Amino acid sequence: YEGHAPDGSITSEGLYDIDGGKEGEWKYYSDNHVLENIEFFKDGELDGETKTFYNSEILYAVNNYEEGSKEGYSVTYFQNKQIRSQGYYKNNEREGEWRYYYKDGSLKAVEYFNDGKLYGYTENYAVDGKLFSESLYYDGELLEEFYYDEDKKLIEQIKIDIDSAKYTITNQFRNGNISTQFEIFHEYKHGKYISNYFSGKRYLDGEYFHGERDGDWVWYFENGKVKSKGSYIQGTKVGEWVDYFENGKVNKSQTFDVGYKVGQEKTFNEQGILTQTRDFNLDRLDGEVMFYSEDGQLQVVRHYNFGRLIGYSYLGTDGQRIEMIPIINESAKIVGHFKNGKVSREFEMKNGDFDGEYTEYYSTGQVYEQQVYVNDERQGPYKVFYPNGKIKEEGNYENGNANGIYKKYYSSGKVKEEITYLNDVRHGETKFYNAAGKLVKVKIYVDGEVISEKKM
Repeated sequence: YEGHAPDGSITSEGLYDIDGGKEGEWKYYSDNHVLENIEFFKDGELDGETKTFYNSEILYAVNNYEEGSKEGYSVTYFQNKQIRSQGYYKNNEREGEWRYYYKDGSLKAVEYFNDGKLYGYTENYAVDGKLFSESLYYDGELLEEFYYDEDKKLIEQIKIDIDSAKYTITNQFRNGNISTQFEIFHEYKHGKYISNYFSGKRYLDGEYFHGERDGDWVWYFENGKVKSKGSYIQGTKVGEWVDYFENGKVNKSQTFDVGYKVGQEKTFNEQGILTQTRDFNLDRLDGEVMFYSEDGQLQVVRHYNFGRLIGYSYLGTDGQRIEMIPIINESAKIVGHFKNGKVSREFEMKNGDFDGEYTEYYSTGQVYEQQVYVNDERQGPYKVFYPNGKIKEEGNYENGNANGIYKKYYSSGKVKEEITYLNDVRHGETKFYNAAGKLVKVKIYVDGEVISEKKM
């Protein structure tokens, strides 16, 4: 048997037995003719090893089946081919030890299951590989939580009163301020949920209903201004969601319908200038994705048909959009232009993923941003420039994660901030400088959490 797309390309291939059940090896392909899945069947049921691939044909997951049920070893991978998770199934349920990893291969968490339910101690590790928390479970019920400092000393222990129908859990920072606080009702988060900054100022206000996010949720900057807000119904995003800059201007606005992105998403810079629009239909790009420069000039338009990249366009020297340039198999080198004829953006896409150098320009021809993608993930040096050519930001990425020192500069060339990242999380010192180049503040982060702050 062969399944075919409207263009005649194969979407699936395999064998049916005399009773119409799938038999033996079956292969499935994406719209771009890239292998997505390999499955084995016996008497119409999954039986044997299955493999799932990323767009780039890099292995994503391997599972084993017996008579339609997951059995034995299961593993998933990141696009850099490092293991993401691994463990075992028994009768379609997780069983025994499961391990989870960061992209660099370091351990992230360990869990233990019995008949699909958490059992015993689970362990959580910071990005530097140090244990920061443990949780004790019995038959899927959380009994106790333990939190540790960088020297593995116990700093907080929370006992869960499972015999009480309703109780409150409070977590604290190392300075004694409340980190998070929420209520449990019959084993589920239920009621008000708050989260604070290290300073004690509010970071998040929300509500849970029977374990699901519900109602209005609001995130704040440390200065008290709204950072993001939106609504949930039984754990699903609905209505308009808006992100803000610290100056109060809108960063991004988007609309959700029962958890799916719909309509037009808009992104702005801190000056309030529109920098990007994206048309969505049921969470897939469908229509136009328009990119603008920091001063609001159209750079390039990507065209999508229900998630599939089909072409691109840009402004001609007459100020009118040129006719769409078709793209085959979502793979092409794309070069956009300002209406003055200068290149606006240039990048390559392979099977719908970014691959290779990506450069964005000012309308003067000066480079605005430089980066490199490998399998749709940033890799290597990342730089942003001021219009005068001086460096504005620079950092380094490994497999899509920021790592090492990320620097921000004033237009004068003096350092503004130095941020230490590990696996895309702030970890270590973040230094702040005034325009004269003097160090004015240092924050110490552990796994994204501020543990100390000092003003000079």
